[in-house]
Amino acid sequence: MKRFHCLIVALFAVAAPWQHKNWQGEVALSAGRYRGPDKGVRVEEKCGIVIAPGTLIEKARFDGERSIKWNVGHSLFRNVEVSADLGGRFEANDSVFDDCIFRKRGGWVVHLWSSRWNFANCVFAKRFLSGRISVHDYSVSAIGCTFYDVSLPKFEYRDDPAKEAQSKYLRFKG
Repeated sequence: MKRFHCLIVALFAVAAPWQHKNWQGEVALSAGRYRGPDKGVRVEEKCGIVIAPGTLIEKARFDGERSIKWNVGHSLFRNVEVSADLGGRFEANDSVFDDCIFRKRGGWVVHLWSSRWNFANCVFAKRFLSGRISVHDYSVSAIGCTFYDVSLPKFEYRDDPAKEAQSKYLRFKG
């Protein structure tokens, strides 16, 4: 009976969304399973998010404001959308992103690299970045990453394509 009770608790943990639909300040998700709320999560300006190793996040949408920062390690994201406005950073290592999309949102931009997306030793399946990518909106670094059944977007350059494509802020390296 004890085993059966633990199974029910585990299943409930998978199905239950977290309580807060607005994140602000410092947010830390401990290892576990999380499912997003129906209407998404608004990540407020200057919010810092740390995802603990061993975390599964599924069916979630995060609408990030300006200057947010994500730190993800050794985790699994499934069917998740993450957006960030000017100054947003998403850093992940040793993680898997299944059917996830990352995008710059909002109208605020600077000349180059308005949002930064850094991945090291990650796996992506089905989706990665949204549609058309411009260097004034995105800085992307994917080092040692694997892309499975993913169509990579075309990059639009602003000034000198040779210089921007060789920058440390735009790297895809095996």
